[in-house]
Amino acid sequence: MTCRGKGVMTALGISHIALGVRDLDASVDFYCEVLGGLHVTRRQDRQFIGHREDRELYRRVATLRFDGPGAEAFLVLDELLDDEPQQPPVPLFGLGAHHLAFTVTDVEAAFERLTAAGAEVVMEVQALDGTRYGEPAGSTVHTAMVADPDGYVIQLDQQLTGAGDRRPTEG
Repeated sequence: MTCRGKGVMTALGISHIALGVRDLDASVDFYCEVLGGLHVTRRQDRQFIGHREDRELYRRVATLRFDGPGAEAFLVLDELLDDEPQQPPVPLFGLGAHHLAFTVTDVEAAFERLTAAGAEVVMEVQALDGTRYGEPAGSTVHTAMVADPDGYVIQLDQQLTGAGDRRPTEG
């Protein structure tokens, strides 16, 4: 099924995802150094973002981009300065954006690296039927979930062919 809008605008893909974080440095370390495959393309230590209840609000921000060809979407990490976060992340399967999923080249290695660095385990590595992900019948997806430093649930996916061979990946 192809979804077609009735207006003149057509969405081309996901531009970016922005996450509010408590500690920008810890979050940049988690996503760049621990998860890997991302690099910081912009960092600003104090940026005016507006007002809340007659107070000026400022943030620290880092923009992280994926390495590799065809990697257009990016991740924005925001640390609110001079104020506390308004609420915790949405729990897994709660109403709202409840997890982020990344395609990785080796889910077991990524999971080991993250848990060794102290990431909370949400779901151990599992092999799932690839049709759950829109993959062809007979394919397999290895997946695992951890929590980042702020409690956001991060899913790691590695798509495999039916025979268990690794599907070629870009980057």
